[in-house]
Amino acid sequence: MDYKEYRELLLQYRELDKTPFDPKETMEDVIGKLIHISSEKKRIKTACNEIIEEYIKKYEKSPELLDSDSEKMLKDFLSTLVGEVGDTPIAFLISKLFLKYYRDTGDKERTIIMLEYCSVFDIIIKEHLDDYAGSEYPRMAEKYMEDFDSLSEQAKRSLFNSLMLGVVNRKDMTYGLRKYKEIKSWVKSINWPEGKEFIDIQFARCRENALGFTLEALRREEYAKKKGEKVSESEYFIDIEKEAPFIEELMRFTEETLESENSQKTITDRVVAGLYCVQAAYHLGKITMEELLKKIDEYSEQREDYSAAEKCSALFTANAYYIDYLCKCSDYDQKYVLDKSSEIVDKVLAGAKNMEEYLGNYQTNYCVLMLVNSASAVINFDAFKTTVLKSTVYANKALYVHTMMVKELCFVLLDYILEHDPKYFDNVAGHTWEEFRDNHDEAKELMEKCALFHDIGKYFCLDYVSNSSRNLTDDEFEVIKDHPANFLKIYQGKMSREVECVHDCALLHHLWYNETRGYPNGGRHTYNKPYVNIISVADSIDAATDNIGRPYGQGKNLDDMIEEFDSMKDTRYSGYICDILSEGEVREKFEYILNTRRKEIYFDIYTSY
Repeated sequence: MDYKEYRELLLQYRELDKTPFDPKETMEDVIGKLIHISSEKKRIKTACNEIIEEYIKKYEKSPELLDSDSEKMLKDFLSTLVGEVGDTPIAFLISKLFLKYYRDTGDKERTIIMLEYCSVFDIIIKEHLDDYAGSEYPRMAEKYMEDFDSLSEQAKRSLFNSLMLGVVNRKDMTYGLRKYKEIKSWVKSINWPEGKEFIDIQFARCRENALGFTLEALRREEYAKKKGEKVSESEYFIDIEKEAPFIEELMRFTEETLESENSQKTITDRVVAGLYCVQAAYHLGKITMEELLKKIDEYSEQREDYSAAEKCSALFTANAYYIDYLCKCSDYDQKYVLDKSSEIVDKVLAGAKNMEEYLGNYQTNYCVLMLVNSASAVINFDAFKTTVLKSTVYANKALYVHTMMVKELCFVLLDYILEHDPKYFDNVAGHTWEEFRDNHDEAKELMEKCALFHDIGKYFCLDYVSNSSRNLTDDEFEVIKDHPANFLKIYQGKMSREVECVHDCALLHHLWYNETRGYPNGGRHTYNKPYVNIISVADSIDAATDNIGRPYGQGKNLDDMIEEFDSMKDTRYSGYICDILSEGEVREKFEYILNTRRKEIYFDIYTSY
């Protein structure tokens, strides 16, 4: 296939995602439509993979094949991958190929241009990960700072933009402020009158990013102080008195940019920029907590002139900040905090219904993640569970269906073992096996939570979970591989033995039974292993047998799966659980869930939301 067809294939894929579903449609019609969509997506995936293999992979395997003719072709291919209808991870692959090619051939100008591309794409893919220490590409670009005056206009722009992105670092929220000081000094030293407008725009965005990371660090510090922790001993500590002039400088510049005629051209999200300014004013002691919450509430109101991203920020991000400050930084009565937070969560979830068309990409899904994260610190676990489920419906219907399917499959295995061998669960969540034997409802309630939260970490990578237009790139897979470890990055509430069990099921359900493979790398099972074993098997069965709404599913039947499980007893999966799959009553119930109940769940979710 011709690489020029790739963009059209992406357009076809996105149109499939917009397929409407009418509540009046029959189950047969809805399921038929979903199967057709999956079939078309599989066709698109096959075609996209062929194009990537032919036009990109061969140069990854043999870089020496890249010459001037293939360079021209790949440049054209790259141009089709950026923009609203694009593919950032594949654009990143091509950019890395070019970066190596230009460095090897000694082309400094084009090397710098590709460093900008790689910086942007790398940050888009990974910036929302909490342990992301920033992109290596802005640091690589620093070696060319002394050459700035001798560069072409295009190379100057690329180098400048790469360096501005150097403030991005989620692992160390204090890094942005330190890096901003370095960048500010360098910007003052350069002489580039022709690039004044470009400098003003990019430097304004750099300031905004630095301010955002600084505020996150200050908020965490204030919360730590509230809990009685010694934050001054932390390597990620910001001395507010010492740094106040720089923080005020960042706030003032952002305020001036917001008030300027070119604010929409300079600032990508006015809601977020405005929220940064009022938060900075609070941390600098210019406004009270009450005034801060009032101003945040004002930013949560929808305005007609807002872009789609700004509308999502107003609904999700502003309200997430409200809960964060209310819970972590205020001295309000705990009951008021709980009641007000619950009220906000209900309001946001109700509003999400009217914004469903905007959800489904990194920017908007990250807004949802912020709300879930903030709510977890204050509302009880059951309320948190409800919030997560409702948010999942809006963020990713297929993930919601998978979650519900895993729950039902787990219930079958749990019921069977409780009936025949309750001793298997001894010490799970700190309970004795006798407690499991005598309290089936409580055991089921715990299993429900474990099943519903086993994939909560995918909130950090919904773009990649949702995308099946091609195989995952290594960069995407590295992000997805981290999803089991994300539970504690999302849930910030109180830990109990039962919540620890939920955590372990999320963290360890991709770790092999014998701990030799899988992820997280170096993981070790705990006393909650019996529940993890059940989740692991149920998760794999649903993923491999679903051919309705998961186009990357293999559409296998239960017999295929049982045969596979038999070959992986006590290595990948628990042999004990694998044997139970062959029990007549378990097989019968599984067949019903996989062939009938799955259709009911899909029908309900696609016609109700």
